[in-house]
Amino acid sequence: MSTVQEDDMLSSQPIPKRQKFEPDKHLFVCFMASVTPLNPMWYAVKSVSLSSLSGGSSSEHDNRLQDVVEWSDTTLPDAMGFGRAGDILYGVGGVIYDEESFDYPDQNSMVRELRFTHLPLGGRSYLHSGTRSSMKWGKFLPFVVEIDGLIYALSRPPISDYGLLDTAFEVYDPSKNEWTGLDGPPFLSPRTFSAFYYSYVVIDKKLCVSNPAGSCAFDTENWTWEACDLFADFYDSDILSSEEKYSFMENQEDYKHYLGGDIGPPFPFVEDAIFYEDFLLCNVPDFSPPVVAFEIVRGKVARRLTLLDNSIQPRASSHFVDLGGGDFCLVSKADECPEEMTVVKFKVWKGEDGGLGCADVMESTLKFSAPGRCWTVYVFAL
Repeated sequence: MSTVQEDDMLSSQPIPKRQKFEPDKHLFVCFMASVTPLNPMWYAVKSVSLSSLSGGSSSEHDNRLQDVVEWSDTTLPDAMGFGRAGDILYGVGGVIYDEESFDYPDQNSMVRELRFTHLPLGGRSYLHSGTRSSMKWGKFLPFVVEIDGLIYALSRPPISDYGLLDTAFEVYDPSKNEWTGLDGPPFLSPRTFSAFYYSYVVIDKKLCVSNPAGSCAFDTENWTWEACDLFADFYDSDILSSEEKYSFMENQEDYKHYLGGDIGPPFPFVEDAIFYEDFLLCNVPDFSPPVVAFEIVRGKVARRLTLLDNSIQPRASSHFVDLGGGDFCLVSKADECPEEMTVVKFKVWKGEDGGLGCADVMESTLKFSAPGRCWTVYVFAL
């Protein structure tokens, strides 16, 4: 095996004081039925106290995700996307199946909301407060992200008309209750129609998005796309072993056909990542261990650090959550355990020596109830 440029990640600085979470701060998980189509369709939001994930409790009650709200309705679309801004959770888009359009379902443009409200004595209530202004076009399982108070929604393929990129990407201004159509990422075209999944991260108000065809960065200040160079030269560098290079070459050999002035190399990580103190925290299933931190120097990956050891093996369908104060968690659900999920909580800090540290790693298995197999589609802390 060739040498991999992977430095000792432990900073020489002392571990910061452990954060104590308020009793009413929770981790929320959004579920969607994985059977398609399902009538009635099923979605749910469930939660667990962050204090119980920090070793504050070992009761059976605290090892279960508690029900917050469920939607089960014949009018609900399949494949909604979810995102949060402040105390409002948005359910966006989806598709509607019927007997006449099973192979080509109608894409849904409705936007639902669930408002989280604090009560005077420290409790919390949840109010499903209906719908917001509909999008201009339907979106299939969009990923939804908030940046500077605006909500961005990017549809995954299949898209209603993938020849028209302005149907794939929109932005919502909650203060105006108004959606605006935006140009889609340049890597999205009829040639990349089958490239289903996205991975993404927000860096300095730029939404960096990738699929197997390449990556682009959306500047949220001037609403323009540009090539994303985060992983420029990465696949030919000493950051990868020869075996890893071969694996990536097999899995992503097509991306070089699409590279151009406005398209960069695809990301190696899956789902979402978090940018923290010049490091990209992410899950790369082709790595061992898979949970790593990439240091970003002058806009590009410069080195790779192991974040969690091989005892932590998240599934490809995993989500990072920023808990604040340098605390994070990684939420992962295994298909073979339909009513169990794993939450790995850990603390990360950057020392004055420039190193990155990781400590207080705690893994919890949480049980929950569901009417059948389901996916975790969005996770957040509030």
